[in-house]
Amino acid sequence: MSAIQAQDHSKTTLGFAGCVTHVLLLVLIIFLAAWAFRWGWAEVLVAQPRSIMNSWSEGKPIPSEEEMDRLGRLLAKAQSLNKQNADIAFDRGRFAEWQAMQYPLWTELAHKHREEAIQHFREAIDIRPSWGMAWVHLANSLILNQQLYSGGIDALEKASVLAPLEGAVQQRVIWLGLSQWRHVDIEQRYLLRGIIENALWYQRRLVKKAIVDFKLEEELADMLALDRNRETLKQNLDKRKRLNKTW
Repeated sequence: MSAIQAQDHSKTTLGFAGCVTHVLLLVLIIFLAAWAFRWGWAEVLVAQPRSIMNSWSEGKPIPSEEEMDRLGRLLAKAQSLNKQNADIAFDRGRFAEWQAMQYPLWTELAHKHREEAIQHFREAIDIRPSWGMAWVHLANSLILNQQLYSGGIDALEKASVLAPLEGAVQQRVIWLGLSQWRHVDIEQRYLLRGIIENALWYQRRLVKKAIVDFKLEEELADMLALDRNRETLKQNLDKRKRLNKTW
């Protein structure tokens, strides 16, 4: 092969390699654009259900069964477009919680919807393991489905440890823990106690108010004694006395 032929061959090879590189780059750009579109469209789909659920939290009425089905389909479609989005999985869990609350606590339909909520909260946690709010919602659904011993307390503990400074999380942790206090055996009560004590270090006012609300100040007097400032406890007890007099 002459020098000129060799040069031509080299140019051809480089030209081919350049074309392949450009094609691969174009494919990558198209692939990334497609994923960006999917994820963006997922956010568009989830925006309305998310907004409506927030309005329910503010006391607005739940819509018709047909509307609930439509909102559920929007959430399902959004998650199918972006399965790695913890927020969307969490939203589906919240939606299932709202569905469960439309039926008496012990009914089959309520149980079914809470099982769906449990599944979606676990999906959110798999994506974002340190999310305290997802853990406490999981705990709530497990406890309501009478699964305190098979995951409920563990989920409560995770929420307590992972989000000690988040008032909204700790309020749920404290309420759920104390609501089960009189319904568990000694071993489980010991675990609940550890969760409440942990919350006490970070959310003193919330813990003391909840203890008074559940009328557990005598049973948990030694725990309250861990706090040097007992003024909040006295205020909560006085408030309860005033409320009792009004009834």
